[in-house]
Amino acid sequence: LIGPDGAIGISHKMHLTGTDLIFTPGDDWPVFDLGPCKVGAAICRDSQFVESARVLALRGAEVVIMPFAGGRIALSPRSAGPGKRLARQTDEWRQVVMKWMPARACDNGVFVIVVNHAGNVTDPRGVAEKCCAHSDGTHRWPGYSFIVSPDGTILAESDRTHNDERMLVADLKAQQLEIRDAGLLEDRRPATYSILTDCKPS
Repeated sequence: LIGPDGAIGISHKMHLTGTDLIFTPGDDWPVFDLGPCKVGAAICRDSQFVESARVLALRGAEVVIMPFAGGRIALSPRSAGPGKRLARQTDEWRQVVMKWMPARACDNGVFVIVVNHAGNVTDPRGVAEKCCAHSDGTHRWPGYSFIVSPDGTILAESDRTHNDERMLVADLKAQQLEIRDAGLLEDRRPATYSILTDCKPS
């Protein structure tokens, strides 16, 4: 996390998958006080775990940033036939993440800012998954960013007609955080949630 005066802090991805497994996962959910607001991050697959946004909210986060490299526009597996494409255009990636992003915001009374990888990126060393690159070694990322309010409303979203880099700017109003005042976090009954910390689902 970078601010006007330099580095503020670091968040590490917690839930690894695929080619991520060459890395070591993080073991903490830091929240950074920027003055006007407190910010935490749920990186890519982390956002699919309901616990991520809840832990950050309990630690005081009012804004949860969710950076992605997802929804690649790539070649399909051979079994789908030559020349077929995976259905991962920008609108289709949007449909996938919209199934849970508003819930992450609304369940925890936080703003959610989603930022996805954009543009065409070459992979000359061939380190990424083969199924996700075109024959020329290029990964085509759909881009697309959006912001969700604490009540689950989409506040702003970027242009979806291209996959070039773009910037999305929006004003986040502190009054929208008042949804927390209804006891959203305070009225929980953690003693009844012990299954959440079990190593395996029953």
